[in-house]
Amino acid sequence: MFNKVVDKPYVTFVGVPGSGKSVTVRHIALKLQEEGYDILPIKDISDIENHCNPDIPQVFVIDDVVGVLGLDMSEFNKLFSRAYDKIYE
Repeated sequence: MFNKVVDKPYVTFVGVPGSGKSVTVRHIALKLQEEGYDILPIKDISDIENHCNPDIPQVFVIDDVVGVLGLDMSEFNKLFSRAYDKIYE
C-alpha cells in the first residue's frame, strides 16, 4: 500500500467504518515521517492552503473528510489546484 501512495499528489481512502482506513493512513504517515516528511493532521481541507510549505515535503492527514454532509468534489478540486499551484510556483 505504501508504494502505491507515496508518489501521488493526494490519496483518498474509502471504506466502511472499522475497515482499517485510519490505521492504514497513520501507519503510512509514520513511515513518511521517518523519511523526513512533515505530517500535519488537519480538521478541514481549507487548512491545506493555510499550512502548505513548498520548501518541505508534507503530508496532510484529514480523518473523516466526508463527514456527515459529504465532500464537495468541485470545492476539493479547486482547493487542491490552488495548493498545487502554490507548491510548484
